[in-house]
Amino acid sequence: MEQTNHNFLNGGGQAGISDRMRELLSRAAQEHLSEQKSQGAITEEMRQRLEGMEWLLREFRERELAALSETVAAVQARVDELSTRPPEWAETLAEHIEQVGVRVRPLAEMAPLRSDVTGLVSGLDSSLDRLAELADTAARTADRTAALSERLESLASALDLRLSRIDEAIESLSTRAATLENAVESVGERLEQRLGAAAEAQREALEETRTQLEQRITDTAASLSQEASERHTSLTTALTEQRDALNSALSQSVEFLTTQADENHAEATAAIADVNSAVVKLGSSSAEQLGEMREQLRKNRAELSEQLSAQHAELRERDDELHEAVLARLAEAAENLRAALAEARSEAAAAAAELTSALAEARTEAKTDSAALAERLTALVEELRAAVAEDVRTLGTTVEERGTALAEAFAEHRSAVAEQLDQHEREVAERLDAHQAAVDTRLETQHESLTSKFELGLGNLSSRFDTFEGRFDGSFEGIDGKIDGINGRLDGLDGRVTGVEGKFEGVHGHFEGVDGRLEAIDDRLEAVNQRLAQLPAVLEVSEVHRRLAELVERPVIDHGDRLDSLDRKLEEGLDPLLNELRARPDRHEFEETVSEAVETSHDDITKRLAALEETMLALAEALLRPGRDGSRKRRSGGYDDEDDE
Repeated sequence: MEQTNHNFLNGGGQAGISDRMRELLSRAAQEHLSEQKSQGAITEEMRQRLEGMEWLLREFRERELAALSETVAAVQARVDELSTRPPEWAETLAEHIEQVGVRVRPLAEMAPLRSDVTGLVSGLDSSLDRLAELADTAARTADRTAALSERLESLASALDLRLSRIDEAIESLSTRAATLENAVESVGERLEQRLGAAAEAQREALEETRTQLEQRITDTAASLSQEASERHTSLTTALTEQRDALNSALSQSVEFLTTQADENHAEATAAIADVNSAVVKLGSSSAEQLGEMREQLRKNRAELSEQLSAQHAELRERDDELHEAVLARLAEAAENLRAALAEARSEAAAAAAELTSALAEARTEAKTDSAALAERLTALVEELRAAVAEDVRTLGTTVEERGTALAEAFAEHRSAVAEQLDQHEREVAERLDAHQAAVDTRLETQHESLTSKFELGLGNLSSRFDTFEGRFDGSFEGIDGKIDGINGRLDGLDGRVTGVEGKFEGVHGHFEGVDGRLEAIDDRLEAVNQRLAQLPAVLEVSEVHRRLAELVERPVIDHGDRLDSLDRKLEEGLDPLLNELRARPDRHEFEETVSEAVETSHDDITKRLAALEETMLALAEALLRPGRDGSRKRRSGGYDDEDDE
């Protein structure tokens, strides 16, 4: 077992205390120390867990909320930028339409191409309007534009091919017109009058058609500009409404999350303060109770040591007194025996002297009666020997009797002293047992009070943790609801994307219609070529020669300048249109940039939401873990105490 400095009752220190009492006291002290260590370990673990919770909440508040607010601000700025700034080619769309109208007006002088050009212009205007609408919708969400962009590129290439064919047809028409001009110049004089009348009629018809075409172009331009402005206003209002709704939802969610985080942080700090105060109170109360118990044990130890030392001193004094009395009695008996032996020796010496004197006298007086004297001497010697032996026997018996009496008295005194010592030891043991029982009862009551207080504190902490868990569950449910709302919005965006895809398919159908119209234009150009080929048969060359002969007499009118001007106007009208169509900003790149921006923002938001969910799960686990760990710690501490016992 563990030996500490509180084992103050060591073997050999106190002679009157039994080993059992030492073991019981040391065991009680060690149990109290082990219980104090287990309580300290539990409080330390609770403090560490609460510090971890506080750190997690601080990290969540500092990092995740800041990052989420930054991403929301970035997304909001991107949405504002996309909603407030239309594409550059859409801003100049009206000017382009007016320029195209101005450049297309000279084409009205060509009667065969008038209907074709008007159809082409209307198709291009409708396609431009649809492309503008699609660009506005693709600014918000564009995920499936790769295949459609390829289709648009193929259609653009087909359109370029068709326009190149138109240019070739126009060039062939210009060459044929040049040949016809040469033929007309050869017979111009004869046809001057009729051609003048026909020219006047055609001029009037062209003026009328020009005015009609200008009126239609102005009407279509006005309608297109009005429709574009209406659509722009509707789109701007819709975008502003969606932006306001998104801003309000984001601000509400951010405010809710910040308030929830502040409330959780305040509750966690309050719980930490309560736990710290409870721990400090428990530590102070346990320290005070331990100090009182130690003072009481020290007082009891001092009293017991004083009582034992006093009893030991009294026993030593009594033992010394008895020993001195016995020694005095033994010394007196020895002195008496010595005096008796000295007296006997002196008497024997005197008797021997008397005998020697008597013998000398007898030798001197009665040498003759030696036999009688010898007999008398032998008789006296035998008598003296018998007397000395009797004296020695009597002295030995007396000494033995006195020694046995002294031994019996010493044994009786020793037994009495032993009985007194046993009685004192029993009394001391009874007092120690009673004091130990009182100390055990006090320790048990204090232990029960401490355990009840600790269990009460743990119950309060568990109830608070349950409230925290319920609040966090509610917050998690709110976050799940918001995530479901975001998923619903994403589903709505998917539906809108499918609608955009349908619109792109409609645009594809419109382009197919444009292809059909271009094919119709090709057919018409072929018909014009056939008509031009049939002109010699239709014009009746003989009649023409006759009329030309008539017209020879008339002054020649040169129409080359007019045809050159028509050619130049046609080239000036078609080339800028083609250049404008070819030099227009690429829709594919714009859609790719918008789609990349939307995808990056969406991925960033999903990553942030995943990180937020992981941190909240870790916080919930940290909140739910201390109860189970504390019970396990208490059980392991109980088992350790049993092992120590």
